[in-house]
Amino acid sequence: MRFVIMERHSTIGNWMKNIFIFISILITGCSSKNDEKISLVPLKLGGVYKFVDQKGKVVINSNYTSANLFHNGLALVQIKEDGKTKTGYINEKGEEVIKCQYNKGTNFSENIAFVIDDKGYPIAIDRGGNTIFSLNQARSAGAFNEGLSAFSVETKTGEKLWYHGQFYEPTKIEWGFTNNKGEIVIQPRFSSAGTFGEGLCAVADENKMIGYINKTGKIVIDFKYQDASDFKYGYASVKINGKYGIIDKTGKLVVKPEYEFTLCDNEEMFIFVDNEKRGWRNYQGRVIIPAVYDGVNRFYDSDYAPVKIGKKWGAVDRKGNLQFEEKYDYILPFMGDVSLAFNNGKWRYINIDGEYTSEKFMYDDISDQALYEMRLKNSDYLSQPHENPKKNAYLLMR
Repeated sequence: MRFVIMERHSTIGNWMKNIFIFISILITGCSSKNDEKISLVPLKLGGVYKFVDQKGKVVINSNYTSANLFHNGLALVQIKEDGKTKTGYINEKGEEVIKCQYNKGTNFSENIAFVIDDKGYPIAIDRGGNTIFSLNQARSAGAFNEGLSAFSVETKTGEKLWYHGQFYEPTKIEWGFTNNKGEIVIQPRFSSAGTFGEGLCAVADENKMIGYINKTGKIVIDFKYQDASDFKYGYASVKINGKYGIIDKTGKLVVKPEYEFTLCDNEEMFIFVDNEKRGWRNYQGRVIIPAVYDGVNRFYDSDYAPVKIGKKWGAVDRKGNLQFEEKYDYILPFMGDVSLAFNNGKWRYINIDGEYTSEKFMYDDISDQALYEMRLKNSDYLSQPHENPKKNAYLLMR
């Protein structure tokens, strides 16, 4: 379940309930939300972010203090102006088609983004920067997926509590869903919510137990999980009594909950963690690649996946054969025949043989948001508070 997150000031504190759990698995992704292919990546050079193609060449010679991946043909970018951060959007030619004027913003998803200006509430805009609707009472708003966006409101509980010599009335956060016209189609009643995938969405009840609803808000899989992912390839990873397994869209367990962690990789197999080692199994439970790695990134639709042994990263093929030895500090999942590798303090493109594609092009850093998104790629889990909203551009928070 996946959000783009933007936050506005509040006295509530860290209330975020939409969490992506890594459990030291160090998983990352090569596509963005809705499986958009990545062609340009924001990489830092000389203290500013520029957009770089898969050959390692600068395509957009920009000077932004922060930048995200492209979504629906637009990328969120930020500048510092009089000590304040301002958010806007550029196209793939580098043209600032929506001026850097907002306090915060989300990535575009289904041709809609949420922004916050000085009024302080989420505003839905189209790719031309025109206002579609506003969520004046919302505390946060998530990215659209399958025509729906999760949003939250802050309501009073009706209780009176005594604190430091006076009574106060606590509040709670409840989540519902709006369509792309701003019409509330599922009233706020959940303690947290993700995004829809394959017609279902993980939501949490007041006891923080997680189940799944359909697009009418009907509970189709009961609240019985401690953690749960979005559905992908017909499956979702869930946590029961401290262990992870895999369910299908009827809620049937297809993989028993007996692992430290599970994560759907692609239509053929999932990642599992056993005794702090990572490997792959198919959805019938057969081991495809034994759990011998200290870290892994997913295959997705590639024939290769980065793996970590000790402190270094290499890559294997889908049968577990070593593609190239472990020699890098970190490797992102493959984007076609290339990946980004980090070594000796620099990011550079490598090919499927583990060799640099160019001795010339190297960069100081990758955008935090881009790295976060590439790691997620529809892998979000809904569990306990822990999310850093600055690292999630699919949820906008006051």
